[in-house]
Amino acid sequence: MLTELRRAHDDLLSGLTAMDAVTSKPFAERYEHSNARWRLSQGGLKTTIALRSIFAFLKSRVSPAEAEEIRVLQAAEMKLLRHSSAHVAKWAIAGIEADWSGYCIDYRAFRSILTASINSEKRILYPLLSGRERAS
Repeated sequence: MLTELRRAHDDLLSGLTAMDAVTSKPFAERYEHSNARWRLSQGGLKTTIALRSIFAFLKSRVSPAEAEEIRVLQAAEMKLLRHSSAHVAKWAIAGIEADWSGYCIDYRAFRSILTASINSEKRILYPLLSGRERAS
């Protein structure tokens, strides 16, 4: 599970890197933007799937304090999914092309939230998984 989560995080970070490159340009390039957005969404999907499995796996294997940390991560994941859905709904291709600078500003705000989430997952889940996967 830890390897799967690391790969998902790597894919998500790769998607962020691709989107960073695209949004650093002064204008929208539809193909590049669509490709980067797809890569980012695939990394997000892989991470969500990995997290759901991990949360179920850890549920009966953690201390009360660790369970609380996991509940906080689950709440953050749900908030991030809602934020991501709202971002995608707000920024259809036509809207992105019509307001590229606005899109880039919103993307950077979303990127900040997503990066913080990844860092929290790494900080909490990597140590929990590395100890418990060997014991299972």
